[in-house]
Amino acid sequence: MVPLAAMPVRIGDLLWRVGCSALLAWAFWAMAWRYGDDARRGFFAVASLLVLPVTLGTLRNGQTNLPLAALFALALTWLGSTPRRPVWSAAALCLAFVLKPIAIVPILLVGAFVRGMWWRLLIGLAFVAALPFLSANPHYAAEQYVLGWQKVIQVATPSRTMFADMHGALIHLGFDPDQRLMMGVQLVLAVVTGCAGLAARARFDDRRFVLALHLLSACYLMFANPRTEGVSYPIMAVPVAALACLWLGRDRRSAIGWALLVITILLGTIHLITPPKDYIVRPLLAIMVWGWVVIESVCGSLVRGGDHPGSTQADVPGS
Repeated sequence: MVPLAAMPVRIGDLLWRVGCSALLAWAFWAMAWRYGDDARRGFFAVASLLVLPVTLGTLRNGQTNLPLAALFALALTWLGSTPRRPVWSAAALCLAFVLKPIAIVPILLVGAFVRGMWWRLLIGLAFVAALPFLSANPHYAAEQYVLGWQKVIQVATPSRTMFADMHGALIHLGFDPDQRLMMGVQLVLAVVTGCAGLAARARFDDRRFVLALHLLSACYLMFANPRTEGVSYPIMAVPVAALACLWLGRDRRSAIGWALLVITILLGTIHLITPPKDYIVRPLLAIMVWGWVVIESVCGSLVRGGDHPGSTQADVPGS
């Protein structure tokens, strides 16, 4: 981003948005190549169109949610590929952490449940953490780390300000949840997410496993992470759109497949129905999808039937 900042504003802004869009297109093409089988082009086209509405806000603002969504998708798709690309996956997750510390959620899930990833992630995080000290003023870098940690503590605390997360939905519905209670709920939900990831590792093959991790981390970030904005929802829309395409590609009459497709569309359009902003529907959709993935992970049937994605029993990463 530094080279772009040195350019004229209009050129730098344009190149940033083009680069973000290209990165997301790359992520969808990687997912199509891995999951699309004989319908890769159709997967790529439909998934891209489904996610387009939810990306417009973050593209307009020039925020980092779009590259975050793309990096999450690339990292987890590379883990589900044959052969696996653990170094590239770790690099993508560490770069995502540089963009926003919320990347710690998929980093923890991948580090905990994918064999051989924890030390790669540690090395990568140590590398990116050391980079600022290579500047001409390491004291300034140290001060920024202190201020950055204070900012993380501040934003991790539930706020009375309205956001498109679980806390904001409760406030909008007329409840006044205690901050300590909400932090306790977030912790419990984090533990449940981790347990679901463990169950997915034990029950799923590699493709279903990484899809489950992707959905669990993305949905959890949307409803449980304080101060989630509406423009953050591309992070969730990408794996939901991918799963919708996978499911409908094998059974066009699947009710769950159509439900996932409608959810993806609503993530990008519900604010047009409930102006000026939506504080309820998107968090509820995130909770619903997260809960469904938790149940499916425990039951071992993320996508039922031998004709569905991941039905080929490959070795499970982390086993």
